[in-house]
Amino acid sequence: MKIINLNTNDIRGGAARAAYRIHKGLLNKNIDSEMLVQQKDSDDITVKKINSNFLNIPALSTVRMNRLPLKILKTNEKELWSLNYLPTTVNKKIKNINPDIVHLHWIGSGFISIKDLGKIRKPIVWTIHDMWAFTGGFHYSQKYIDHDKSFLSKQIWQRKNKYWKNLNLTIVSPSNWLANQAKKSKLLKNKTITVIPNGLNTKVFKPINKEVAKNILNLPPNKKYILFGATNATSDKRKGYEYMKKALNIYKQKYKKNNEIEALVFGASRPKNEEDIAIKINYLGKISDDTTLALIYSASELVIIPSLQDNLPNIVMEALSCGTPCVAFNVGGIPDMINHKENGYLANPYLSEELAEGIDWILKDEDEREKISLKARKKVLDNYTLEKVASQYVQLYKNILSTNK
Repeated sequence: MKIINLNTNDIRGGAARAAYRIHKGLLNKNIDSEMLVQQKDSDDITVKKINSNFLNIPALSTVRMNRLPLKILKTNEKELWSLNYLPTTVNKKIKNINPDIVHLHWIGSGFISIKDLGKIRKPIVWTIHDMWAFTGGFHYSQKYIDHDKSFLSKQIWQRKNKYWKNLNLTIVSPSNWLANQAKKSKLLKNKTITVIPNGLNTKVFKPINKEVAKNILNLPPNKKYILFGATNATSDKRKGYEYMKKALNIYKQKYKKNNEIEALVFGASRPKNEEDIAIKINYLGKISDDTTLALIYSASELVIIPSLQDNLPNIVMEALSCGTPCVAFNVGGIPDMINHKENGYLANPYLSEELAEGIDWILKDEDEREKISLKARKKVLDNYTLEKVASQYVQLYKNILSTNK
């Protein structure tokens, strides 16, 4: 069985990291898996960088060219959109490799055009990491499922509807929420849609003694840390940085805590014009090394995830695997992983006051926090190990190939 995985990046960004882990999980099960990307940051020889565009221009230029119509038409330019309208050469690579199954992941930023995707004649498994597969170009929307009212969004949606009708396509959603969104969409409602979560290496993401972790990271051992992290943590509004800051202020004011509580933020450096926050925030910058991430999770008492909309965020799974409970808004796929007041705390969406309550619930009793920590780790071992997730994909591949004989 030969599988080819397509993702715009290999390890940069949450979707890329999830896709790369699936690829590694398949290799661990002796599946012939290869990964093709537009931008490569790892040194993994099983990952191949290709110039997917027909002009053979650098990846960064491809991203800019694919966003050019947004600038011209002034359509949601600041939001995360992928038009994928330029011709690409990915199909030629697929034909040369001749896989049994083409496994798509996050293919935005022009990695493969909408039209060229429609020309793939192999069975396709598409793990959707956001809403792009069934929208008019945007990756996330709280208002629209298919397309918004703009001319460009309608055109993108119509291209998808035209070129993707006859694809041999199976959709995989990591979360129940995103699967339900896909089932409501006009583009995918008649496709096979199944749920397989992301997975991770629980031997890397594992509990580490807090004193040891703090010592390695040069953090004062007498402090307790609340962690917040994401790609572009302070600038991506969907990640809820403003709600996190408000929750910290409420927590400090309401629960009258002294200076033993501090916050850690990874995925961003200190903002130039940072507002006054009642609790000190230590900015760690961008972290991509899994071992360092495991140390940061282990050094923290809890992780706060104030995302406004999210699929199955890696940070929740990684934190739980390290035995670090999470406080999050009850949105998207997050409740798939967090059981309220068991391995974490789910706040009603967009209420920073409830995030503050969740912080207090976890921090106020050290003995109880230890029990929550054990349940957090168990949740991952029971559901999200790379071995279990890869096995689900292998079985899905076998089922697809058996019905395509």
